[in-house]
Amino acid sequence: STEEKAVLKYLQENRGQTTQSNIAHIKNMGGVKAMRTVQKLEQKKIVSIEKMGKARIIKLSSDFTHIFE
Repeated sequence: STEEKAVLKYLQENRGQTTQSNIAHIKNMGGVKAMRTVQKLEQKKIVSIEKMGKARIIKLSSDFTHIFE
């Protein structure tokens, strides 16, 4: 989807990891859409979600990091 592509592009620009709140600031994204998009990518095993206190760290899976190098 367009949202998934936007998240992957953002991860590429940020060395493969960012917070969910940063993803929510992508144009036309918002908090709910950001979470749903990240969950879809996690189900596809493209990203992983790690909780760090109240923040969620979104990391590109190691299988996909080589694509952006």
